[in-house]
Formats: sequence, C-alpha cells, structure tokens
Amino acid sequence: MVILKPMGLKVRCKKFNGKDYFSVRDLAEIRVREGKKAKGVGRNFCRNMNNFQMILAIEESINPEFKGTHVSAFTDGKKLHDIGTPTKLVEKLGLTCMVVERGKKGDVWMYHTLGVAFAMWMNAEFGAYVLTDYERMKHKALLARPVDDADWKEIRHKASVACTMLIDTIRNVMYTEKNFDKKYFKECCKRELNMINTIVMGMTAKEWKEANPDKEGNMRDHATKKQNAMIYALQVYDAFLIQHGNLDMVYREDILRNRAKSKHWLDNSIRVKDLNRIFCSEEDSELKKKLINSFMDKYTAGEIHQDESGYWVDNEGFKVLVPRLG
Repeated sequence: MVILKPMGLKVRCKKFNGKDYFSVRDLAEIRVREGKKAKGVGRNFCRNMNNFQMILAIEESINPEFKGTHVSAFTDGKKLHDIGTPTKLVEKLGLTCMVVERGKKGDVWMYHTLGVAFAMWMNAEFGAYVLTDYERMKHKALLARPVDDADWKEIRHKASVACTMLIDTIRNVMYTEKNFDKKYFKECCKRELNMINTIVMGMTAKEWKEANPDKEGNMRDHATKKQNAMIYALQVYDAFLIQHGNLDMVYREDILRNRAKSKHWLDNSIRVKDLNRIFCSEEDSELKKKLINSFMDKYTAGEIHQDESGYWVDNEGFKVLVPRLG
C-alpha cells in the first residue's frame, strides 16, 4: 500500500488484482476540509448520470467480461433510479472498478482512473493534485525497475531460459515415466529454485512476496543485473551437476554457495557478453567458454534437448557435446 499526500491529505493507494485503487474515505476528506459533510458523497457521485455512464465505460475498459446485464435496474437510458449505495451498485452489476471492504475498518476503493474523476468532481484542484501525485508515484516505481535497460532484459531472459533448462534436467534425469509423480516433481523443482533464490537473494520467492505484497511480478523481476546474472549462472551450473550424477541436494547447495561467494568481481554494470565468465573460472580456456555459449544458444533456440535417458541430443536424436564446468 502506498500513501499519497495531495494538498496535505493522506490518500491510500492499494492494489487489487494488480491494479491501483484509491480509498473513497480518504478522498472524501477534502469535503471535511471545506467544512462540508463527507458522508454519502460516494453515493451522490454515483447518482449523477454522467458519472454513472463513466463508471460503466471504465468498467468495460478494465473488465472485458462485463456485460452490463443489470444496468436497466438503475436507469432507463434517460435518468437514474435510486441506486442506493456504491456497495449495492457493485454487488448488482458485478463491478471491478470499485472494491468493497467490509468490517469496522471497511472502505470502498475506486480504480485509480475513477478515483481521480471522483476527486475532481468534489474539488477540481484536489483532483489535479491526486493525479499529479499518482503519476509521480508511478514514475518513481518505473525508475526503480530497470525495464528500459536492454541489457537487464536480456540477462533476465537468460535467467528464465536457464530456469527452464534446470527444470527439464530435473525431469529427465531424476524421473522416468514409471516413477514420475507430478505433485512431487513440482515440489522438487520448487525446492531447487528456492535454494538458488536463497543463495542469491537471501529469501525464497514466497517470503519475498509476503514482504512485498504491493509489487507486481516476482522476485526475479525486481532483481538487479548482478543478481539475475548470478541466478542464471547457478541454474546452469546446477543443471550440469544434476546431469552429471550429483543428485544430493545438500552437496550441490554447498558447491553452489561456494561458487557464488567466489564471484566477488560481479557488479551491477555486468553486460550480457560477460555472462560466460560467471560460471567459467579465470583459468578456463577460450575454447571452453565458446563451447558453453554455443551450447546455451542451441538450447535457447530449441535445437538440443535431453532425451528420456538424460542424454543431450539434437533434433535428429544424435548426442551432442556437453561442456563440463568443474
């Protein structure tokens, strides 16, 4: 939850299903400052025909499944009937542009576009400040994530590809068609990825989500280039350890932790072309680096995969050279 302060008033901004919503109670405080009653202002806003049509338009824009089946219960197209409270409107029409929280501290939350319109309806200047503060907040959030960094994007993509490679390796090396258990397999993959997340980020994906409930995406989407590069490297190395018969998770975790600690030279300025250095020691030959890069490129392009026996083969079934990392 984020708190905006337009004109000195605290306005909570909360996420529901990944979308930003403003507290109606907080927005209505502008009425109190003006010496007016705040109670019932949300209902009065919805009773306005133009506002009601805007609510329907916003709902259609964010909810493709909205049909407006029961709209006729509130209007005949020319004037509004008594719609009661916003809560009744939400329940009757199944709106998602407003969210109702019940209880002693219950509140009605408006989708940010609707919330700005509501603020401007009460006080044009206040609405402008709400909009400005909200855009400033989103801009800061955008700057906090390296979404415009092409190098970050590619490293993040490589980490994602390496994750798929690790899961494929677990499936093909540790299981056969006879002993495969889908539920246990998912749990095994989860433990493996959590091990790497903990080594690099200091916590599991679930722990990160609980600590950052308002952030979109997952933990790796908010990781730095250095962290994603290390995740990429450890996943690749882990996959090779498993493929070469090292099935003891405790043993592999010890190796991965030691390898992560030894990469003290990594920093946030790392580039995509430096990734081969992450899992190649300084004494590794240029040939081995080229082999590893070539192997990863072929895997990314779908030109090689593991067969049922755990061997790496090309699309014609011929075995391919697997560069060793240790």
